[in-house]
Amino acid sequence: FLSPDQLPVTFQTDLDGDPRIADGSDFDALQNGFAAWTAVPGVDLAGGDDGTRSGPANAVSGDARNSVTFSDPDGYIPGVLGVTFVTYVLEDTVIGGRAYRPGEIVDADLAFNALQFAFSTDTHDAGPGAWDLQALATHEFGHLFGLSHSSIPDATMFYVVPRGTSFRTLGED
Repeated sequence: FLSPDQLPVTFQTDLDGDPRIADGSDFDALQNGFAAWTAVPGVDLAGGDDGTRSGPANAVSGDARNSVTFSDPDGYIPGVLGVTFVTYVLEDTVIGGRAYRPGEIVDADLAFNALQFAFSTDTHDAGPGAWDLQALATHEFGHLFGLSHSSIPDATMFYVVPRGTSFRTLGED
């Protein structure tokens, strides 16, 4: 879980973003995927891309920095579009001078498998077989906020993200 003092939640994307998308629409797709969660009525979430770009970004568990990477070769699982590595504590823990309670999220790092898969955005068409980056980002940011997979096949948090843009928006589930 995230505690109120962790708001607003921010993330940092690696310098180049998706190496195949040169028009900046990959950064927009990530922000829009994040924004789907902050727009839920009655949910107090805020934040987004903090504008910091470093590169290449590696997913470093426990560094209290939410990273988004397309370039960390250690963050890829063959055959998996993307993964979110969530670090949380099991007991009262102090990291970087901040006290965390059991179950509290320290950081979450999103790794998109741009080595094996092509992603597209509204303005960047990677051709047939490409996966919608914003839909995948919406799913992965759900994990950043502490959600697990849903058993409802048309839910954004279902364990398989289908092709197309339908997972960009959140349903009642």
